[in-house]
Formats: sequence, structure tokens, C-alpha cells
Amino acid sequence: MDIREEQLIEFFKKSGANEEQARVMSRQMVRRATQLATERGWSEVQAMQHLLKLFLEARGQ
Repeated sequence: MDIREEQLIEFFKKSGANEEQARVMSRQMVRRATQLATERGWSEVQAMQHLLKLFLEARGQ
């Protein structure tokens, strides 16, 4: 597990997920960010920012 996943796990836990949920969500988000970066020609950072923005917007509704 890299630092990015560890940070995401902590983020999701602070958002209300339990440990296992946070780990699953972290893995899924990293995988999807990699896919988006490849599909859209974005950097992985841009893709992750996009996904986190979507998560926060969905959470606010």
C-alpha cells in the first residue's frame, strides 16, 4: 500500500466509513483514477481531483 492509499483510507474514515469500507473505497478510487488518466489523457493527479470532487459533491446532497 502506498502513501496515496493510506491518505485516502484516512479521508474515507473521516467521512464516516469503517476501516474495511475505507480500504475498499480507496482501492476503487485509485483504480478508477488510473483508468480516467488513461482514457482522458489526464494526469493521475487530475483524475484523482476529479473523483474526489465528485465524491464531495455527492456527499453534500
